[in-house]
Amino acid sequence: QAFAAEGTFPDQNFAREIMQLFTIGLYELHPDGSRVVDPLTGQPKPTYGVRDIVTLSRAWTGFWGNDKRGNIERRSTSNYVDPMEVRPDDRDAFPKTDLHGGYIGDGYPLCQDLPARHHLAEGALYTYVGNVSFEGAEVDAYAVPYESLVPAGTGALKSTGPVECVSWTKCGTPTSDHAPRWKVPLEAIAEVKAGADTAEVYLHGDNGGVLRVAKVVNFAYGGDELHIAPFFEITAAVDFDQWASDFDKTFPAGTSFDVANSAVKNQPPDVPTQYTAAPAGALYDALCRKQGGACQFAPVVRLPSSLNCAAGDTVCEEMEDVTTVKIVDGGVAHYYTYTKPPCTKFALYDGKVTSWKSSKWHAIDKRFQCSDPRVPVAGGVCCHATVSGASGRVAVSYRPPQCHVFGEKMRYDTAAARCGAQGLVMCADVVAPDPIDRTTACNNKQFSWVDKACRHEVRIDGAGMVFVYAQEGLVPVDQPDERFNNASTNMNSFYVVWEGEHPDAASPPDGCAVEAGSDGVLQCSVRIVTDALFSSPPSRADAEAKLRIGAFDPSLYPPGSYACAAGVDCSAGDVIVHTKGGSVDAATIIGLKQPSWRGGGYKYFTNKVETVVIGSGASTFRFRNPPVFMPLVGESVYPWDDAVTAAPKFAATHAAAHETDAVLDHLFYHPNTAPFVT
Repeated sequence: QAFAAEGTFPDQNFAREIMQLFTIGLYELHPDGSRVVDPLTGQPKPTYGVRDIVTLSRAWTGFWGNDKRGNIERRSTSNYVDPMEVRPDDRDAFPKTDLHGGYIGDGYPLCQDLPARHHLAEGALYTYVGNVSFEGAEVDAYAVPYESLVPAGTGALKSTGPVECVSWTKCGTPTSDHAPRWKVPLEAIAEVKAGADTAEVYLHGDNGGVLRVAKVVNFAYGGDELHIAPFFEITAAVDFDQWASDFDKTFPAGTSFDVANSAVKNQPPDVPTQYTAAPAGALYDALCRKQGGACQFAPVVRLPSSLNCAAGDTVCEEMEDVTTVKIVDGGVAHYYTYTKPPCTKFALYDGKVTSWKSSKWHAIDKRFQCSDPRVPVAGGVCCHATVSGASGRVAVSYRPPQCHVFGEKMRYDTAAARCGAQGLVMCADVVAPDPIDRTTACNNKQFSWVDKACRHEVRIDGAGMVFVYAQEGLVPVDQPDERFNNASTNMNSFYVVWEGEHPDAASPPDGCAVEAGSDGVLQCSVRIVTDALFSSPPSRADAEAKLRIGAFDPSLYPPGSYACAAGVDCSAGDVIVHTKGGSVDAATIIGLKQPSWRGGGYKYFTNKVETVVIGSGASTFRFRNPPVFMPLVGESVYPWDDAVTAAPKFAATHAAAHETDAVLDHLFYHPNTAPFVT
């Protein structure tokens, strides 16, 4: 188990044995099998050292034996037949250096660069799970029925108008302590002091009028008044006057009305559900495989070629993170899970805050973290703008317009764009008084993007190992994942690839300070710098020496996204170059032709390097930003709700498998490893 899960360091025996006994051996070898001699020591050059054993031991965490089979007669309680399972919660998620001065994960494309509609790309992998999705029956059946919010026995509500401000709430100058309220005079009814504790409600008049309000505070305060709260974006007296006028025009005196949770009377509110493939679409056909009028579901489906979304299926067009796909055949639901291709993320970045809030008022129920805005790791939540147009504090609810499917995750820019398309804005860092749940966001307790920047900081020990520990810009700093706290006992450190020396506590660079009570540990702020590696098509030798970040095949992107660089043979060249806009820059994809024993074809790389910079001037220190497979900083989830954790655990399990494959490939393709491994 990982240190973060168990509190002890992983066993190092298997990490050593798989190198020493099964793959690369103890010493580097020439092609003829003779040992490579280190010119500095005159001794055979080791293939690995203690640091490599320590690092790679973390790559074998999280594996557990399967339950014992009942049909095997063996006294042992262990299962030695079935493959071990990976439990992502026990897996070490931190970066890992390799044996060649790089990182495990070098050469893999970035998740932030996944092509649009990657779930329809050639090679996309789907696994059939049956009539219940891996998210569970509760999620599969999730729906919100139409509900009248008028307490039983209250009787019909009839306005005698006009509406008036509840004076003590200061309608013209609302405060957080006294949110604005209006009172609607009613024909006297039985006094009922129950309130509708709902984030957004609709008033439906018998004249056909509909008005949306933030919530009903009291249905019958004193028996002849209805107290309601308009949306908090109304912050000036003139706006409240306009709102009151609109109400009186919509529900003139004598109008009877109902209070409900849906914009359409007697119809349930339209809430996000799982993605359902359109029956007329190519994905439906590929997964259904209809024969004799009924679907024939295969256990595993890998798309043989890229597909298009069904006409009018905007959800298919715009989804950035897909897990569950629902196929309805003969009125019966069947479910597939989609596994995205192997990809990595940067360990450090300039972030945006993601947040969830389970309670309406209690601060203890709020959580914040710093997430990578370039990766779809959080949901969206939109707010009503203030008069100044700034980020709002009141979330739109019941049909969150930014959510296409249940539990959807998206990039920050996508969340902002979806809010803007509805005339809304990104919410501020604190959303009050409403919780972030299925009525306001894409899922209960799902972290969602908010309009606030943040930045990670690091601790550096005397050996140059790095700890990611705090998020500059979070107020309050409330990191839900204890792996990234600033406690002196935090041992979740990892090696990085420094460009030269690392900073030293004896002479801290700018932006660093010695941690109080530590043994020379530095606390440092960082800058993230992205540079293009080449400004013109490189030679094969230069490309192999410098390119480290993988890329997806440019043909997977929409037509016209990339074009072959001028003067380059992109049909059969040894090095091919695809640019955006014609210039060789950081967005350029470079392909290197592979030998047959590596599968042939081309291996693609992104023409950039991302560097973490500490200090300034002569005291500047740098290390290459490490790639990671597993969810790391900014990807924590609420742990006690299966509807929230199912999709992230599914993704993390496959990420662990991809990282394991990367380690095995690193050893298998090492120059020492024999052509035939038994």
